[in-house]
Amino acid sequence: MTRLTDAFKNKKAFIPFVTAGDPDLSTTEALIYAMEEAGASVIELGIPFSDPVAEGPVIQEADNRALAAGFRIDALFDLLEKVREKTEIPLVFLTYANPIFTYGREAFFTRCAKASIDGVIVPDVPFEERATLLPFAREKGIALISLIAPTSHERVQMLAREAEGYIYLVSSMGVTGVREKITTDLKEIVEKIREVSNQPVAVGFGIARPEQAAQMADISDGAIVGSAIVKLVAKYGKTAVGPVRDYVLSMVEAGLGISILPELLLEHTADRVVSLPLEPAQYRTLGMGMPCRNTASPAVRNFAAYVQVYVRELDGGQCCGAQMDEIYRECGDEGLGAVDRRKPTL
Repeated sequence: MTRLTDAFKNKKAFIPFVTAGDPDLSTTEALIYAMEEAGASVIELGIPFSDPVAEGPVIQEADNRALAAGFRIDALFDLLEKVREKTEIPLVFLTYANPIFTYGREAFFTRCAKASIDGVIVPDVPFEERATLLPFAREKGIALISLIAPTSHERVQMLAREAEGYIYLVSSMGVTGVREKITTDLKEIVEKIREVSNQPVAVGFGIARPEQAAQMADISDGAIVGSAIVKLVAKYGKTAVGPVRDYVLSMVEAGLGISILPELLLEHTADRVVSLPLEPAQYRTLGMGMPCRNTASPAVRNFAAYVQVYVRELDGGQCCGAQMDEIYRECGDEGLGAVDRRKPTL
């Protein structure tokens, strides 16, 4: 079992897409961590290209913004090697033939392997021409993921038999972009795929709302959302991390993906998210400090006093209270610190 197929194990997968380098690579890095934290199962990263034939206006504009900001593919590879020091979430590139051939096929997949990229989607390389890329991908252990569009059952099954990683089932003909309604009989197509392939099937193109994603996941193994998330990045720019995290969490609420979060973040989702404790319990440390209590404003002193009382009540004066007493003794009247250990839940 690969990391990609494991992402679909015992759950419906949620796969968000963002354009790498939009608005910059630092934001892309932060988005990867935030989307994983919120419950993404796999993350698709678009490599900016000047002629993305499968993309609608939203992603085309994102590609243009990234390219105008000076996007370089080597910088993306360098970033993802650093990202791999912090996360093992499956990462998939969505790119086009031109960037791969320009970079050099062997060199491209070598860098992919070095950054532990799990799969690559190339929309403008048809099945009949996949042999131009397949040997290079397989040599490096990277899945060349198939796009299957609503077409004849014979062709659907031909593509499905050779599929790797997971199958990207296109919800409707045309380019990417939000659709109000998806009318294609995808259930029948999924059934035809199941007859010849055990690979997971995720539905993409046109999905924006959690209820749409849940409907697609009901008939498949997961849902892929791109344009709706890219719109958030376009709207919020470098401050998009919070809105995108909330959007991904809304998909978890709809029944896709799974997330490990602090209990505080679930206070307003108790009726929509099933919360399970981690066994054994896991903790993180939160700190508060100020340089000098005597010179602090009344508001800061009052807040610090409130936190002291709150933390003591929270843990019954046990671990956290003892830590606070120690910090208080060390600081005396010249400083104040408070430590709170919060238990994340699943």
